[in-house]
Amino acid sequence: MKKRMMWFWGIRFLLFMAVALVGFSVVVMLLWNAVLPAVLGVAEITWLQALGLLALSRIFFGSWGRGGGA
Repeated sequence: MKKRMMWFWGIRFLLFMAVALVGFSVVVMLLWNAVLPAVLGVAEITWLQALGLLALSRIFFGSWGRGGGA
């Protein structure tokens, strides 16, 4: 029974993470498309491009779990 519950929680966690990732990328897409084309004259983006922006920002600015400064 315990193993079955672990599968349930694992699938539930993966589903939540997928929905959260798509949700964050849609928010980035909506913010980009609402502000930047009018201000800077750049092109609108799709949600997949917004997901790529999130990944790039994680690579450029993320700490990857290594606490500390500089």
